[in-house]
Amino acid sequence: MINYYFPERTVRMHSDDKFFITTKIKKLLRKRDNAYKQGRMQKFRKLRNRVASEITKAKRHYYVMNIGRLNTNGDARMWWKKVWKLTGKKKPSINLSERGSDSKLEDSDAANMINTFFADLTNDFPEIQSRWSSYGHSDVLPTVTPESVAKNLLSIQSHKAPGPNDPYLKIIKMFAHSFAIPLANIFNASFGQKVFPKLWKEFRLAPIPKVEPCTNLDEIRPIALTSTISKIQESYVVDW
Repeated sequence: MINYYFPERTVRMHSDDKFFITTKIKKLLRKRDNAYKQGRMQKFRKLRNRVASEITKAKRHYYVMNIGRLNTNGDARMWWKKVWKLTGKKKPSINLSERGSDSKLEDSDAANMINTFFADLTNDFPEIQSRWSSYGHSDVLPTVTPESVAKNLLSIQSHKAPGPNDPYLKIIKMFAHSFAIPLANIFNASFGQKVFPKLWKEFRLAPIPKVEPCTNLDEIRPIALTSTISKIQESYVVDW
């Protein structure tokens, strides 16, 4: 349903694009360049002036919506995020080499090596039971209410990365009261049947370099991106 009312769009951007460049400006740039190649100078000059005007407006809009707001809300995290973007500073990269060689691995080979390395770390872990064996002190559980679920959904930090099967977090937060009732029913059914939804057990593992440059598997820290919805359900167990 979310994909129906909020369909995904693919926007092609380049890493060297200026911070103020929008898809509208990129379309105008292509039209301007095509007019020049075709020798249609009158149209070219018109599009050139329009591009300059759109760039001026885009710069002003970017400052008002981004930099200007930072001056008032005091959000240090956003300050650093914008500084990194404006200065072109990139996050540390991973450059793994073949064993016994200095040649850099291709991205696909490096990904497979990292995946195998992380998977091997849990080979000795005991298998987790699919069903809960006991509730603990009591077989009677509190009921999860839609009101409490809505409160938790509204407290989601939508700027954080979602899990692999999560809807867009801003949409969840925007329609928190609509999602609250079905999620409360799912949570209560899950607790009552002692089964945690398999879909919410999945996670996306992000390899984060500990140092720069990162050339060794031991210099990578695994960060698991789990489902935001599953974290909310787990919070009820902690509170109980």
